[in-house]
Amino acid sequence: MEVGSFVSFDRFATFLLFLAIATAACLMPAQSDTFWQLRAGQEMAASGRILLHDTFTHTVRGAYWPNHEWLSQLTFYLLHAGGGLPLLTAVGALLVVLAWVYVWRLMDGPAAVRLCLVLVLVVPSARLWSLRPQLVSVLLLAVTLFLVQRRHTRWIPAMFVAWANFHGGVMLGLAALGGALAGEVWADRKQLAPAALTLALSAAAVCLTPLGITVWTEIPHMLERLDAYGVAEWQTASLADPFNIPFWGAATTLVVLTLLNIRSLDRDTSVLAGAALALVPLAIESSRNISSFLVIAAPALSRLIPLVSDWAPQRRRRERYAMNAGVAALASAACVGTVALAWTRPLERMNWSPVPASVLVQVSSCPGNIYNLYDNGGYLVWFTPDKPVFMDSRQDPFPRELVTAQIDAERTGQYQTLFAKYDVACAAVPPYSRVGKNLARAGWRVTASDDRWRVLRR
Repeated sequence: MEVGSFVSFDRFATFLLFLAIATAACLMPAQSDTFWQLRAGQEMAASGRILLHDTFTHTVRGAYWPNHEWLSQLTFYLLHAGGGLPLLTAVGALLVVLAWVYVWRLMDGPAAVRLCLVLVLVVPSARLWSLRPQLVSVLLLAVTLFLVQRRHTRWIPAMFVAWANFHGGVMLGLAALGGALAGEVWADRKQLAPAALTLALSAAAVCLTPLGITVWTEIPHMLERLDAYGVAEWQTASLADPFNIPFWGAATTLVVLTLLNIRSLDRDTSVLAGAALALVPLAIESSRNISSFLVIAAPALSRLIPLVSDWAPQRRRRERYAMNAGVAALASAACVGTVALAWTRPLERMNWSPVPASVLVQVSSCPGNIYNLYDNGGYLVWFTPDKPVFMDSRQDPFPRELVTAQIDAERTGQYQTLFAKYDVACAAVPPYSRVGKNLARAGWRVTASDDRWRVLRR
């Protein structure tokens, strides 16, 4: 290979694409979930035991917690202990980049077509990037498809054991695996027996967690509750959301092209199309699954779009190796500088300091039980560890009645029954909270306030 080929236009454009992906991933935000994950990992590291009971709240303290992502929590905490949020973010970004590297390796056709597909599909996917175990699932989903395509399925059940302990998204992985193996069988009926064995072993591997066989009921129940509570990312993919246009376009194109070419699909295309089709209904049902679908849709579409197989450049491009190398070096320096600055003086969107010191002081010094929302409890779990919270976004340990009671309280502003039941003395809520507004009207004293928090004391 000539030296110049390393900085050819195609390689240069591909490098810039992945540089942009890496930079965006390095700026992904922490969420409320991030911080209760850290706290859970901290407790497990200190105790040497998997955390399966609530220790964070005063409402359900000691209740059973079907913790299906304990390995992510422990890993997150160890990374944070070693390098804080910068190291955790760097590893999260690495997971994202690796996922799209596998996507790129699964794709077919000219670089220009692959670049366009990835550019169109990675933007809506990036909306869902945050410091959560979901990143592990996105990577392992791409790896699963890579192993099936390369005929290395013997490794998949072992990988599913790890995946099931990292994140509940392993169920999404099983759906994609089933679709991929169905595609393989469609292309070659002789693969039915080995495909069925791989799927059966992978399904059994999912049970090798602290939850055992109950994982098959706990995760579906969790998804049902999240939908019932109206959690935004678990709602149906909206046709009105402009950011969902690439998803709907990709899903429609995938279905139409698969049906038009169903009799002539080769083995690799059948595998990828089968996996992507298996995730279409799951992505429609829950917008959170769109990111996972897009990871598979990109390589499937690269093999289905007729333009990919027939298109070729009309003339040889004049390469400018020196210019490509210079621009690549400047772009790399700019991205490294941006990330370094963003990590040194964290951007607000990164959410590394979500609770001001004044709020932490007032929450910690509250003389009784505290009230907070589902969405902000995770922050308090980490930043005020000595103060049990009312609720956090784990949702698994909480009875449905408690969650719906809080939803009703925030919808109506009527807090009296709920506060009396749990002997609430303070509240840490966002300024828009109806309960918070009514507490202020009732004479509760505001002890700390900013644009995200309002602490009130009885």
